[in-house]
Amino acid sequence: MSERQSNTGLITAFGRDVGDTFLLNLVKILSSLSRNLYVLGPNTILRSGGNIHLYSVRSNRAEGTFAQVVNQAGFQLRMSYRLARLSSKVDLWIFFGGEGLLLPMLTAKMFRGKVALALAGYLEKESEFRKNVLYKPFSLLKRINCRLADRIVIYSQRLIEDWRLERHKDKILIAHEHFLDFAKFRMQRPLGQRHSLLGYIGRLDPEKGILNLLEAIPRVLEKDDDATFLIGGDGPLRPKVEERLNQAKPDSRASFAGWIPHDDMPEYLNKLKLFILPSYTEGISNIMLEAMACGTPVLATPVGAIPDIIKDGKTGFITEDNSPECLATNIIRALNHPELEQIAENGRALVGREFTCDKTTDLYRNILDRLK
Repeated sequence: MSERQSNTGLITAFGRDVGDTFLLNLVKILSSLSRNLYVLGPNTILRSGGNIHLYSVRSNRAEGTFAQVVNQAGFQLRMSYRLARLSSKVDLWIFFGGEGLLLPMLTAKMFRGKVALALAGYLEKESEFRKNVLYKPFSLLKRINCRLADRIVIYSQRLIEDWRLERHKDKILIAHEHFLDFAKFRMQRPLGQRHSLLGYIGRLDPEKGILNLLEAIPRVLEKDDDATFLIGGDGPLRPKVEERLNQAKPDSRASFAGWIPHDDMPEYLNKLKLFILPSYTEGISNIMLEAMACGTPVLATPVGAIPDIIKDGKTGFITEDNSPECLATNIIRALNHPELEQIAENGRALVGREFTCDKTTDLYRNILDRLK
């Protein structure tokens, strides 16, 4: 398929502040490969312009099980109606962050549209940590959608088994929407000139393992007199994070930065000696890639596609699990590694090669070719 040959539809359930970076990246990629790109989703930061046509689909906030079910049903009906109206203009549909959107999927198939389901995470694992009553039903809807989709897009071959997709392996394609602005995310301060500031920046959600990291901090400080910690981010666990850090004052060497604007992220990442990602589940962590691009070594759990990127002792560090004991042991190991600066440089070079806009666009060009 030559560039800009098809009209592509992008269906997403990501709203404002949820998946913004990934959605913006994917829109940039698909708009460069399509004659026209039609985007259907809730209130996002996107705007129509050029060959991008945005159709906002209202999604109300709701409390309580019944209200959430009613709201979700209404959202899917509105999405399906809009999709049906656009079906004559669209050659193929990509569902991104919409694994549970069964009604729009059925509508797309009813109009004989080609459909790819791009999985942004492991919904079943996330449902173990979140209290949203729709997560478990969504995991069932996702399984149905996986059967209906013509292609399934995931970040790594290793996720076929991890995400229990073996029965669909014949229609799985590998691609991601991650690329960085290397003029912005770059090394501004050599690692050797940084203080022993260690940290986590990101969503303060249960599946991120942040509470485990907080328990690991005293163990690290007992063994390293120079180490200090920085925690940044926002999310449902923010009150607990602030409470635990406040309880450790005034002797604590750990501080809380709160939510950090994305434009300020390079400055913070260039201060860190080690970035710690203690997640229970991930696809590909964007903040991990940004840290590596800034020359900051990363210690992460071996979940999702992370082991494809972090090779222990070569491009970063892997912790066997995210228990406080294991995290503390591996933090000390990483800080004392004799080739820490070279490992950071290896990681920076890897990200610079593999996570460019051109490289990522080539991956999605293959997806569109396979959906012809």
